[in-house]
Amino acid sequence: MLPEASKNLAHLDINSYTVESSTGNESIYIKEWKSKLQTKVEQHFIILHDICDHHGRYEPLASGLWELFSGKIHITFMDFKGHGLSSGSRSYIKNIDEYVEDLNNLIENDDNYHLKKTIIGQGLGGLVALSYIEAHEDRIKDRIKGVILSNPLLFLNLELHQLKDRALKSINKYAGKMRFPYHIDGKEMTKDQQRYENYNSDPLVNHYMSISLVEEVIRKSRSLIDYSYYLDFPVLMLLSKNDFLVNCEKSSLFLKGMPKELACEKNYSHSRHDLFNEKVRDKVYLDIYNWVCETF
Repeated sequence: MLPEASKNLAHLDINSYTVESSTGNESIYIKEWKSKLQTKVEQHFIILHDICDHHGRYEPLASGLWELFSGKIHITFMDFKGHGLSSGSRSYIKNIDEYVEDLNNLIENDDNYHLKKTIIGQGLGGLVALSYIEAHEDRIKDRIKGVILSNPLLFLNLELHQLKDRALKSINKYAGKMRFPYHIDGKEMTKDQQRYENYNSDPLVNHYMSISLVEEVIRKSRSLIDYSYYLDFPVLMLLSKNDFLVNCEKSSLFLKGMPKELACEKNYSHSRHDLFNEKVRDKVYLDIYNWVCETF
């Protein structure tokens, strides 16, 4: 937990556990923040981390939301298979729908089934959240309020496509667990020096991606290109203008395919990919709070 995540968390009950993955081969780490107060819980957020990342780097986001909502919320974190405290080959996935079904299992088995949820997904988490909505849209209207997508991996910058193609020409393409030749540096994620230094030294961060994971992200993102025309859930899209990984302009165009009453976009001109750990994070947290209050 980062230092600031421990502030203003009176009346907080923290519980962590593992569950079996959707394929039955791995254990998935879950952490819950629940209020000890007897006041009515107003919101339940499910926070999904980015590629090569883990839940712990999103505890400051949870802390910010906890304060803004005066502790009247539940928050659930999940480490994807092969990330953080979940088991599995690091940053490897055979099929990205395994992440989607792990999320579905989490929601299906949640004890607070009566409380509608808002999914917050950063990067890869945003892609998984959107894929979950697409796969289960017909039967989750009574469970999901909306989705918040922070620089979702829908439109990767061209450089990563080119690197991936060059890599596959030089190796057996079935060697999916091999590392992708792109090292993620914390300076590409955020301008906040303490945060990018923490990122670079964090033992739970996977600083390389596998070939298979990159392939699956590209495949899934391509399959969702036209989905905005059918998306029938409120969406808040948070976009960085200075993102090394995601094409901001194309992401914005994706959102324009939705009905105007369901879509909201917030842009951050000088920010990098990881908005929840950027210098403007307090504004990002407030934008989330205001959107939730205005929308639900």
